[in-house]
Amino acid sequence: MTREIEITIASLSDRENLVAELWYDNVLWCEISQEESDPILEIYSPPTGKPWTFQFEEALSVLQHAKRKLVGLDKLEPNLTSSEPRMEIKIASLPDRENLVAELWDDKIQWCEISQEESDPILEIYPHPTGKPWTFPFAEAFACLQHAARKLVGPDEPVPEPSSFVVKQVAQKAANPEVRA
Repeated sequence: MTREIEITIASLSDRENLVAELWYDNVLWCEISQEESDPILEIYSPPTGKPWTFQFEEALSVLQHAKRKLVGLDKLEPNLTSSEPRMEIKIASLPDRENLVAELWDDKIQWCEISQEESDPILEIYPHPTGKPWTFPFAEAFACLQHAARKLVGPDEPVPEPSSFVVKQVAQKAANPEVRA
């Protein structure tokens, strides 16, 4: 069975603007919305309670593509409003891992990890301890993921080509379902 990431552009009854929903194996894993001037990334907790696991480059490619479909801009520069960065990147050597990992922290809580245990870097996104979605300014989260990967694998490493993904446009959907039938 092939797993696919699907992007759906939707108009939801509880939102003023369109949203980009990203589905993985028919489960909504994140949403990009533009309720304010900058797009917002919300990452939902997996129904299994285990981390979301993606090929790193594929996940970044899909996020960038969904953002472009939603707002039509290629610029991903963070619009940082505070003087201190919200996220922290830690390169760590863990006892259960052969290689180094990049940990991404938000407000002293680890929200994801990039590892190199396989040939391509893997992105694991952990459920928020409260069960609520992780909510970040899109550009800040995207830039932090890119920076963490560069710190981990080095800036001169070749970037693997992402695999294909499905893009669908939907005019109207129910508001924030967890699992699609």
